[in-house]
Amino acid sequence: MRGLLSISLIIFFTSILLCQDLPADSLLYNSLANHYQSLLSADLKEIDLKKKKSWTKYLPSIGLTYTVSGSPRPSLGYNPLSILAVNEGKELLELKRSSIVMKYENQLYSEFVKLENLILDYKADLKSVDQRKKLKEIDDKLMEMAEEKYNLEMIKPSQYLAEKKKHLEMEIAVSELEEELQKRVNQIYNTAKLSRTNLSRFLSPLE
Repeated sequence: MRGLLSISLIIFFTSILLCQDLPADSLLYNSLANHYQSLLSADLKEIDLKKKKSWTKYLPSIGLTYTVSGSPRPSLGYNPLSILAVNEGKELLELKRSSIVMKYENQLYSEFVKLENLILDYKADLKSVDQRKKLKEIDDKLMEMAEEKYNLEMIKPSQYLAEKKKHLEMEIAVSELEEELQKRVNQIYNTAKLSRTNLSRFLSPLE
């Protein structure tokens, strides 16, 4: 197999908890390539089988001829046209095979680009979430100070409620960012055709 699909790929599925962290990029790319390798192998199986069986068409036909004295004897006959048709058929099969391989290589490259962009977007979003969490840590301390002042009656209830509302809005904003980041992670796993758990134990062999 040539190009990207010529790589020998082994994917180890491990139990990964639902979280916003991603495995190594290489695991994601390998999983995607392995998926297309399986699809390609399935599509090429029929063609490869036809190529293996094509040699049987070279077998001669058995017939009878007669000697000068009129006695029958077996003979072997070859049809040049059938041999030519076999050769043409093999060339067509090879062209079809190359076309299928090229189709999957193009699809795989397109999916690689899509996956790469998703990973880059994820890393940018992850940085934004981390920065927002740092702001929330400061806001948490300010909220603790506001509660202490409120308990000591150093600030009015209205001022305390305003600080509480601001703090809750910060928590909601961070939570929403984390949810969006989790959706990004899910999209990456789906695009990479990678499961967080070993699903093979749920599958039965196909017949």
